[in-house]
Amino acid sequence: MSRPVEITTPGGLSLVYEQARALPLTDFVLVWRSGAVADGEHAGATRLLARLLRRGPRGLTPARVDETLSSLGARLSIVTARESVRVYGSVLARNTGAFLSLLGRLLCEPALRAKDLARERRRILGELSEEREDDGTLAERHHRAHMFGTHAYGRPIGGHEKSVRGVRRETLQTLHARHYRKGNLFFGISSPHPSAELVAQLDDAFAGAPSGKRALPRLQSLRHRPGRRVRIVQRSGRNQCQLAVGTLGAAKGDPARTALIVGDYAFGGLFSSPLVQEVRGARGWSYSAQSVLRLGQARESWTFWTHPQADRAAACAALELELMERLVACGPSAEDLQLAKRYLIGSRALDIDTAARRTELALEARYEGKPLDWPHGYEGRIRGVKRKAIQEAFERCIDPAAARITAVGDAKLLAQAFEKLPGVTHVEVVQP
Repeated sequence: MSRPVEITTPGGLSLVYEQARALPLTDFVLVWRSGAVADGEHAGATRLLARLLRRGPRGLTPARVDETLSSLGARLSIVTARESVRVYGSVLARNTGAFLSLLGRLLCEPALRAKDLARERRRILGELSEEREDDGTLAERHHRAHMFGTHAYGRPIGGHEKSVRGVRRETLQTLHARHYRKGNLFFGISSPHPSAELVAQLDDAFAGAPSGKRALPRLQSLRHRPGRRVRIVQRSGRNQCQLAVGTLGAAKGDPARTALIVGDYAFGGLFSSPLVQEVRGARGWSYSAQSVLRLGQARESWTFWTHPQADRAAACAALELELMERLVACGPSAEDLQLAKRYLIGSRALDIDTAARRTELALEARYEGKPLDWPHGYEGRIRGVKRKAIQEAFERCIDPAAARITAVGDAKLLAQAFEKLPGVTHVEVVQP
């Protein structure tokens, strides 16, 4: 199996490359240091910018962009995350140069047309309206706001109605000029073409990108706030509720990162995990139960997601808090730990079975400031995690006494029971 290599092009671009001869395809990924955390007061601006980039550069209509991609045998998507914008593409290998040339124009010379902005704004406002009718999406949005407050992590990636309406063309131009720089672009390419050919094509396509780099805004450090607090998002007539129970977790740079990941899977990431067995298997309170550990530039979250009946929601939350306390105090059982390790190591094959996936993993490592070969130590890092290390990591990072609980459902059926939960200091009811 070949391995990705790192190249700095003569034009100053950072490239992770692996030659892939199995198929006549070039796979492309670009990680751009930007993301929703750069929005500031204009929540949703980066997502709007990403959509307008896809609408085409100056002198090229959206329809013409789609026609050109189709003629090249290419696909292209742009995804906005909290701390990055990611561009994914695939093209017939013989058309790699033309694809990169088009991509360079899309990203370096965005038209940001007023009519395109109006169109995408209408689409996003429509999506936000639809999200208000989806209880699961409401739970995610409100739980993040409940957990992080005014912190950048508390803002929805797509913004909210008021902020999206307030984004102007000048806002997007400023955002693009501030963060679209060569030092903020991390390229990954797997292709049958030799690296020298791709380097020349890449430099030519992105020659218009300004030099230098711009760091993301420094994110406020977060600490646990004492007392368990409950937010109920009012949805009249609901007999079932979407329930989130969580606390602050850890950042990507935490030295206990691997121990936390393994501990999360051991606790609530597998069908055999204690969270699933206790909530679903033993009591039948929720068809699904899952713990989700997120890691970011700053301290992120650890959350349990279930959807019990309204009359069981408070009891379900109480059980999850007890399970959280037990994990923090004792760590996972030896059996749960072994099952989690076996799954994480066994499923790794799906992450490295193609050159495109290996390239993306190596690119992600470089984006985080880790060595290029960081992904190759994955199995050893997982095998090396001990129960004691997991318990100590969760004890240091997780505070069950400061849990934030979010329930989407009928407050008439939920509020009184949640007020009686041990340690709850505040219950609020909000509109969706």
